[in-house]
Amino acid sequence: MPHGIAEPAPAGTGGEPVPLQIRGVSLRVGGRLLLDGVGLEARRGTSTVITGPSGSGKSTLLACITGLTAPGSGSIRVAGNEVTRMRRRALALMRGREIGMVFQAGELLPELTPVENVALAGLLAGLGAERSAERARALLAELDVTTAAETTAELSGGEHQRTAVARALITEPSLVLADEPTGALDPDDRDKVADLLFALPRRRGCALVVVTHDRELAARGDSVLRLEGGRLRGADR
Repeated sequence: MPHGIAEPAPAGTGGEPVPLQIRGVSLRVGGRLLLDGVGLEARRGTSTVITGPSGSGKSTLLACITGLTAPGSGSIRVAGNEVTRMRRRALALMRGREIGMVFQAGELLPELTPVENVALAGLLAGLGAERSAERARALLAELDVTTAAETTAELSGGEHQRTAVARALITEPSLVLADEPTGALDPDDRDKVADLLFALPRRRGCALVVVTHDRELAARGDSVLRLEGGRLRGADR
């Protein structure tokens, strides 16, 4: 069995819940079996990369992990919480606190400042205004993003994506998901953001799961898996 695919364990080292455990997840979309008994485990301090052809279900799998798409069968646990059985409000709270999400285009609100964009995620997770703003400024400074910009539209591509990473980290989540996080960047910014992302598991004690078509980016993962034909298997680097 390739590294990264395992039977779920009840807890990680020190008794902490494992950030992500998936067992036997299947999903049909339009009559097609998009996910067929998928299993995956991501522990703290590790990075997992999922590759595969377009339309293979990579982003759909991330949507299942966040609870935005319900699988037809199987179990998905995030930090010990069974996502498939949670009610909408509890799921939203858990998602805001335990999962940090980085999208290809950042998905920042262009009319807000970088600090406001990052702090907003903290507010939605219930951190409070003062604490959220304080954490936002600290994270942006750590990730070398200017806090003087009046809107995120003023940021460079690399700063824009580093702001998105800061937003994902504000609640100190146990799991960070990234969907083609460097796809819109030039080579220099791509490498800087990749360096930042793959340093997170050990620096922050979280689990990182990255979906990408980029072979160079994929090679950085502790484990590299390929989703094809509904199945998740070990992939050649």
